[in-house]
Amino acid sequence: GLRIYNRVSHTEGGRVARSKDVMMRRFKRDLGKYRKQAIRYIDNAFKSLEAGEAEKAGEFIWGSMAQAVKGVAAARDIRLVSHNQLREFAMSLAKDLKDTAISRDFQVANSLHSNFYEPELTVAYVFQCLEQIRPTIGRLLSLVPSNM
Repeated sequence: GLRIYNRVSHTEGGRVARSKDVMMRRFKRDLGKYRKQAIRYIDNAFKSLEAGEAEKAGEFIWGSMAQAVKGVAAARDIRLVSHNQLREFAMSLAKDLKDTAISRDFQVANSLHSNFYEPELTVAYVFQCLEQIRPTIGRLLSLVPSNM
């Protein structure tokens, strides 16, 4: 099953400033933001590829995948606060849904993220990755309720 990842809230005068319930309501409200950001990043990836900027495009593809995964997690009352937790959730989700494309495409997107810092990939290759990953991002976003 999936694990819940939470960060401890800050305290004021020894009291917890925000309860888990309040935080989860905020995450539910943010579902639309995850969806919009994922779509915006895909649009920016295409624009970056048109401009010949493979590194930027790859980072946008990674961002889109990350936002889509965070959206699915938030829809399930799960808060992801680290890159490692994002990866663990994506792998668990792929297993739970029996959708190997999620784990495969998450790893590809992660490699594009790494390419931002060590640029070696061509525009053509990053475009191929985008075409491969885009349907998976769409499937992930379909798991995020549009109105909460």
